[in-house]
Amino acid sequence: MKPIKLNLQAFGPYLNETIDFSSFYEHHIFLIAGKTGAGKTTLFDAMSYALFGKTNGLNREPKEMRSTFAKPSEETKVAFTFSAQNKVYQIERIPEQVLAKKRGDGVREVKAKATITIFDEFGKEINHFTKTTEVNQIVEEVVQLEDEQFRQIIMLPQGDFRRFLNANSNEKEKILRKLFGTEPYRLFSEKLKEQKKLISVAIKDQEKELITTLQHARWVIELPEILELGQARGKKELSYLKEQQENMHNQLLKNEKRIQLLKEEENKRQLELQKVQAEMLLFNEKEQLYSQQTIHKSATERIMTLKEKLNKLKEAELIQPLLVRQLELKNEMAELATEVHSLEDQKKLAEKEQNYWETLYQEKLAESPEQERREMKLIELKQQKIVLDGYSRVRQEDERLAEKINLLDREKVACANQLQEKQKQEMATLQKLDQLREVEQQLNQLDKEQTRVQTIDQKLIEFSQIEEKIQQLKNQEITVRDSLLLAEEKVAETEKNYLKAKSDWAKIQIRRLALDLEDGAPCPVCGSVEHPYLHSQVEDMDEFETMSQAENQLDFWENELTTVKETVASFKTRIEGLHEQLADSESQLEKRMENDPLATRLEKSSLDQLKKEVKVQLEKLETQIMELKQQHSKETELLEEQNKLKSFIEKKSAELNIIEQDYQNVWQEQLEKKGELTQIKQQLPLELLDETIFKGRLSQLELEVAAFKQELSERELKKVAAQDQLKEIISNQVHLKKQSAKAEKLELELTEKLNDAISQSSFENQKSIEATLTELEEVVDWEKEVQQYEKEEYRITQRIAELENQLLSVEKPNVEIAESRLKEVAIERETMQEEQTRNQQIHMQNKKVLKEATEIIHSIQEQWDLLDEVTNLSAVANGDGDQSKMGFERYVLTYFLEEVLTIANGRLQQLSNNRYLFDLNREEGSRKTDTGLEINIYDDNAGGLRNVRTLSGGESFIAALALSLSLSEVVQQHAGGIQIETMFIDEGFGSLDEDALEEAMDALLQIEGSGRLVGIISHVKELKERIPDKLLVESNGTGKSKIKISHG
Repeated sequence: MKPIKLNLQAFGPYLNETIDFSSFYEHHIFLIAGKTGAGKTTLFDAMSYALFGKTNGLNREPKEMRSTFAKPSEETKVAFTFSAQNKVYQIERIPEQVLAKKRGDGVREVKAKATITIFDEFGKEINHFTKTTEVNQIVEEVVQLEDEQFRQIIMLPQGDFRRFLNANSNEKEKILRKLFGTEPYRLFSEKLKEQKKLISVAIKDQEKELITTLQHARWVIELPEILELGQARGKKELSYLKEQQENMHNQLLKNEKRIQLLKEEENKRQLELQKVQAEMLLFNEKEQLYSQQTIHKSATERIMTLKEKLNKLKEAELIQPLLVRQLELKNEMAELATEVHSLEDQKKLAEKEQNYWETLYQEKLAESPEQERREMKLIELKQQKIVLDGYSRVRQEDERLAEKINLLDREKVACANQLQEKQKQEMATLQKLDQLREVEQQLNQLDKEQTRVQTIDQKLIEFSQIEEKIQQLKNQEITVRDSLLLAEEKVAETEKNYLKAKSDWAKIQIRRLALDLEDGAPCPVCGSVEHPYLHSQVEDMDEFETMSQAENQLDFWENELTTVKETVASFKTRIEGLHEQLADSESQLEKRMENDPLATRLEKSSLDQLKKEVKVQLEKLETQIMELKQQHSKETELLEEQNKLKSFIEKKSAELNIIEQDYQNVWQEQLEKKGELTQIKQQLPLELLDETIFKGRLSQLELEVAAFKQELSERELKKVAAQDQLKEIISNQVHLKKQSAKAEKLELELTEKLNDAISQSSFENQKSIEATLTELEEVVDWEKEVQQYEKEEYRITQRIAELENQLLSVEKPNVEIAESRLKEVAIERETMQEEQTRNQQIHMQNKKVLKEATEIIHSIQEQWDLLDEVTNLSAVANGDGDQSKMGFERYVLTYFLEEVLTIANGRLQQLSNNRYLFDLNREEGSRKTDTGLEINIYDDNAGGLRNVRTLSGGESFIAALALSLSLSEVVQQHAGGIQIETMFIDEGFGSLDEDALEEAMDALLQIEGSGRLVGIISHVKELKERIPDKLLVESNGTGKSKIKISHG
């Protein structure tokens, strides 16, 4: 990706500035210079915002980048054009902002917008997108980098990479993690540590759960005293419970057999009782049946009568449908006759209604010619209304212009009067100023003398302040050195505690392994078959936490020691700088005082004595200046008054010219409007110029036209509705007459069939049939009563015969003796059954406890095995093991760092004339903080390795430059993005000597040869001379900045 053009409108300090990056393509290197705060960083904010919708400075939202001096109507936006993959992309983004309304007063909120236009290599537009989501997707597909990665690749802050060189492995790890995205590896290692703690807590919780579970057991024996604790106590208590369960199981089997024998005896006696009870029931039933038979014979006569009535009703039911149909036809014929008469009356009314509406419709239709005349008149009035509207609008404009001319006349007179008065005042003020020139010359001479003495006094104050600051820094240095000694003591003490805790943790591991040993089986560690500490208890896991705390304290004090050392070095540097500043100030003061009377006193007098003399001379000068200023104050007042008068006269003259011009323009415009009014009056009749009369005529005519159309339509609809109603009535009459004739024919046929059915039956006539049918509702009850009688008679007779046959040779039994024998054996069985149930419940509850406790013990063993695995894996992943101090994430980062150093060595050799090479230190340090990512420098002059911290300032810059350029390339490769053919290098060249600067420039010229566009942000004079292309950011001190590009 290569930038082509960047345009900023009301963005940051830029009102409307454009940077043409293509003008730097020839040399590929350009210098970016400008004062601090002028807006250099804003250029990177703009590029980042155009691409990703975010600024380079994460603390500022895009909407906050709007220029404070932008006009309310000026829109804030950024346009960025760049090339990539043989195409040109032009992005324009507008942040969320508040602008003035385009019409009227007030403001409007503008939402964030984005567009992108794509061109081919010949400049032809290929595509255009206007949705923000589409723009973001295109940028993501083309750049294939996130905004943070883009900033890391395009911007190389040299100070950060020099700190990276001198940082320990822990600090390097934090920086590289962010660049190469290895956070998941760190989280994985941290997760292992957390999992190890969780497993340890889980083991303790399960041991507590085991004891709690065994407390739910129900004992039927007296439990012996158990001295063991934890898991061992649980195992012993579990063995006692198993023994009780086995004994109880055997007793339950014996009791179950005895209960089974009692159940068999109980069943046998139950059968005997059931037989006796059955025989007694048969004797009782026979006696009841004899009584029922006597009662039943008394109802025989009524049953015979009911049978005769039922036969008569069945015959009448056969004729009943003919009677019912005859009645329905008579009713139907009567209803049809009534409807025919009603329709005749409706027909007469419908004919009358039809004639009425036909007459009204024809009368209204005869008025059509008058309606056509009204419609033509309405069209004419509407055309005239258009002309009248124009007349009203022009007349109002003419009145407004007349008022404006009167106002301008009054303003012109008032302005001319004010101008004449102020010109007189200006002449009087100029005469007074000439009289005060001589006083001003005396005051200027005294001011120069006072400035000279004040400069000397200021320098003397600076000497005192620098001496005080040096003394303060020396005191602080003593305090920091004391902190350094304390930190070193704390590191030694913490390291000792850590080693002790680690030793104690190893003892715990050995004791835990002893739990899995068996007598006679070889030890998996030493192979011995004798285990004197077989039953030792594993101590609490708090010792492991003590070791972790000691390790964390060790890391803390190591970091504290590094910080204190850096602070001491910083104080030394500041003290040296203040000594140089003091010497420089003394030199400058001596130069200023070469021709001063006080110069001879500087060497002879003390600093305090000299300050007193300077103070006396200052007080004397201030007295003289005060006297002259009292005289000069009048001149100042006159000058201010003269300037105000001059400004007022110029302003009023300009206002008068503007008013005169406005007057001429308005007067000319009024003449044009009067001409328009004359033309419109000629087009309209005089009476129609009154708008009220015109609107009244137009409204009345519109109402008349609409009323005629509505009334004609209503009469036509009424006429058609009357015609339809008459047709419907006539059709209904024809249909009803046909139905009536059909019904009469059916009634005659039915009467003949009814007479034939009566003659063939046992009935005399139709009335006798109807009388019989009145009892039809009783048929169901009568039939049911007859059937019930016959059924009951058969049942009683048949059952009596059966019982007499069964009881022929049986004596009447005694039920009470059989019930007593059954109750005796049932009581014995129930007593034993209750005892058996209680014992089974105890056995089942203990069985559940036994199962849960066994599962918990098995789970605890699994957790111990898992803890072993997780502990070993965590030690490897976090670098806590005996094998290596380098964790999983750091191991991955060494791969990336080695790749970076391989590329960086090529540049470093060239920058250092083949003297230096980077070397990744693969030896383990004494602690994790200095293991894995330590960088050494191979010095060819010394023939060996050096620590990077021994490099001088210039050497450090060269090494950091090589490292930063290479790191940018590797990050870019691993990010999978496009080739970023542009980079910006921040300040850092000022620390180089002349030779190192020359070598750095040679390295940058090599970058020039590779085609990459490089922007250097620096104030070094030699760079300004060597680099012809410059991008200068110039600020005017009011918050505004401008871009200036030069090529010479």
